This record gives sequence, C-alpha cells and structure tokens, in this order.
Amino acid sequence: MLALGVLLWSAGLEASLTVWNDQTALLPWGLHRILGIVTYLDIPPELPAGITVTGAALTLLGLAGQLSRSSPTAS
Repeated sequence: MLALGVLLWSAGLEASLTVWNDQTALLPWGLHRILGIVTYLDIPPELPAGITVTGAALTLLGLAGQLSRSSPTAS
C-alpha cells in the first residue's frame, strides 16, 4: 500500500488513472481525456497522500509487531 501511494503521488493521480483507463477502457470514447478522470469520477485529489500515510502507518505497525514477536522473552 505504501509503494502504491508513493507511485500514485509521484506520477500524479490524473496521469496514473489515465494510463490505467487507456489499458482497461473503463470510460468510453475518451471521456477521461476530455473531462479528466479525477473530475469525472469525483475522486478526491488528496487520495494518494491518504494512501501513502495509511501505507506508512501499516508498515510501521507491521514492523513493530514483528520486532516485538522476535525479541526473546524473559521468564
């Protein structure tokens, strides 16, 4: 999730979704190029930042859980 967020943020949400739509043809007749896919689908432009923050938080939680699991316990 972190890598996807960084990729979308660095490439730009509009450009990323336009490339994806060119390959899958979700919006017909070039509507994504005329209207802008983010505007047409009412996707919030801050979505890549939210995905990146969520991915970073999940990564940190996973690392903390792994470190606490692998540390030896004293009995």
